[in-house]
Amino acid sequence: MGDPAQWGHLPHQPRGGTVLIEERSELTEDLPAELERLVGQQISSVLVSETGDLAINIGHAQLSVAAGEDYEAWEMGGPHGEIILCKPGGDLAVWGPRT
Repeated sequence: MGDPAQWGHLPHQPRGGTVLIEERSELTEDLPAELERLVGQQISSVLVSETGDLAINIGHAQLSVAAGEDYEAWEMGGPHGEIILCKPGGDLAVWGPRT
């Protein structure tokens, strides 16, 4: 993943939010134990590198996703309809909030 010196906070930082998982009845697969233990933990930061790599610090863990050259690597949504998407190659697309 990119050089940590090139990481920046997203424009809309979480404000002590919790990890939101869809209703259990809507999940098609069980969560791996590594992710299950993060449900309900506080998000302390969300960082994106200049190359589109994503790091989410939750509790005492960090989830990381590297940008991909040939695919959309990750997408995040906010409470008011904001969407941030990592496009192929690491560029970001940002939409919202809904009006």
